Order: sequence, then structure tokens, then C-alpha cells
Amino acid sequence: MDVNLLSYYYGLIAQKEEEVRRLQDARTKLLGYKDELAGYRNLFFQPELSSNTWSGELAEGFESVRSTLQSAYDELKESQFLHVFLAIAAKISELQSQIQYYNSCIDSIRSDLALER
Repeated sequence: MDVNLLSYYYGLIAQKEEEVRRLQDARTKLLGYKDELAGYRNLFFQPELSSNTWSGELAEGFESVRSTLQSAYDELKESQFLHVFLAIAAKISELQSQIQYYNSCIDSIRSDLALER
């Protein structure tokens, strides 16, 4: 019975460690995407509008839309990425706590098995 329980806990640990690894990989990829996204910020100001290129109501409307998009972009780049990174960190911490708990259960079972022998 205890040997089966050991196998069960080892399986849970392997599963949780895999989840941690996948979350760490996702975090790394997201950091890359965030850096890539930061490089595109200057594109909001292209083409530059002047009285020689484009002016009037349509140009003002375009500037307004561009300003709105830039605000949404800044929100995504800063706040939303931060929330995702915090959620990933919290989940990794939760999984690591579970792994520690399962390891303590394994230690306890091993102690019981040693006493039985």
C-alpha cells in the first residue's frame, strides 16, 4: 500500500514539475514577445503627418485613432503583461509549494516503511 502511495506522489511531483517547466517556458516566450512589441512603438508615429502631407478633418481623425491605439498598446505592453507575469509567478509558487508538500509526504511514508522493517 505505501509503495503504491509513493508511486502516486512521485507521479504527482513529475506532473507538477512539468507544469512549472511549461510555465517558465511560457514566461520566457512572453518576455521575448514583450521586447519585440516594445520595438514597434515608434510605428505609431509613422507616417508623420504635416500640413504638406495630409491635413484637415481626416488627418485629425487619423491622429485621434492613432492616439487611441497608442494608449491601448501602452496598456498592453505595461499593465497587461505585468498581470500575466504576476499570474504565472503565483502559479509557479503554488506548484512549488505542492511539490514540497508531496516530498514531505514521501519522506513520511519512507519513515513509516523504515520503521516497519
